[in-house]
Amino acid sequence: MKKDPSTFGLSLKKVMELLNIGSDVHQTQENPEQQKADLLSDRLGDTLPLYYSTEQRPATKLRRLGQTIAALAGEPIGKLLQDPTTDVSIIRMTKDYGRKLSAGAKSEAEHHTANTIYYAAIAHALVHHNQKISKLSYEDLRESFCQLSREDWIPKNLRDLFSRASEYCEAKME
Repeated sequence: MKKDPSTFGLSLKKVMELLNIGSDVHQTQENPEQQKADLLSDRLGDTLPLYYSTEQRPATKLRRLGQTIAALAGEPIGKLLQDPTTDVSIIRMTKDYGRKLSAGAKSEAEHHTANTIYYAAIAHALVHHNQKISKLSYEDLRESFCQLSREDWIPKNLRDLFSRASEYCEAKME
């Protein structure tokens, strides 16, 4: 006895089209702004790797930071960036980590969120420590801070930091 075909006479191409319709259900297109917001939230909730350093001899940096790192171990990056008393050495490490994340970004959203952390660290150093930890000009920094302060996907506390850093840069340019 011969089996009846289960495709009811449909061509292979038509069967593939029908099967692909079902696969689209699981690939919903997320709003790019929401994707960046979610990714930034995740990154701000991460902890700064204790042994991350761009120096050739990380032990030197760790020895110098000793007690500060021990006290801040396990603190999320977002909390470090919000706390005006975070040691500027930790903020420099955060900036370097943001640069590393940006260099390894595999998507536009990852790149944007990594750069946000990078610029947030620079803004923190300017606003809370009166230190410029970047070789970028005040004009270039001000422009970046202005743009970041207008991004709705960035949390308000960071947008406020970017606004204050923009004002700081503006004052330095006069």
